[in-house]
Amino acid sequence: MIAQSLKDIYERSGDTSTFQNKVLQALAKQRTKESYAVLKDLLMKDPPAFESDYDYTSFFNEIEDSLNLHGNSSLISFNYQALKSIKGILILFLFLWYSNLITAKDYESYFTRIYFDAKIELKKQRGKDEKRMEEENNKDDDSRGYDYSSSSGNLSDYAVWLMPFYDSKPGVADFLKK
Repeated sequence: MIAQSLKDIYERSGDTSTFQNKVLQALAKQRTKESYAVLKDLLMKDPPAFESDYDYTSFFNEIEDSLNLHGNSSLISFNYQALKSIKGILILFLFLWYSNLITAKDYESYFTRIYFDAKIELKKQRGKDEKRMEEENNKDDDSRGYDYSSSSGNLSDYAVWLMPFYDSKPGVADFLKK
């Protein structure tokens, strides 16, 4: 019952990572079979977007410790390293893509991982944008200006990788519109 209520909150919060991250943490702390099932479902469908590597590490360590304590490690086959493992490959793909040495068909088998990471980067960027807007609203009118350093280069790289799948893969068109 609690796990389903938390899932509803997560889904209604849209792309607001602040609320979603709190829900994920609450689910992990429930330490029930139902909460782990909901947590796994949410992690696989809509990955979290924490602000720092430390936050990711802490979150996944907490889940791993909890699951190992209760002998339920098969409930979630997901870890922090999976979030970082494909970055080097993606940088290589980008170089090859811009050099016209590969096509989308060459890296289509990585689509799921690329799309997953792209969703995380989008959430991170939205969180940064929300903070920047809040800070801007708190400044004097005379000192307002746009901070160009807050825009994410990673997000545009993901857009390049996903563009060839605009019509063929569900969710890509919506992602690129965001």
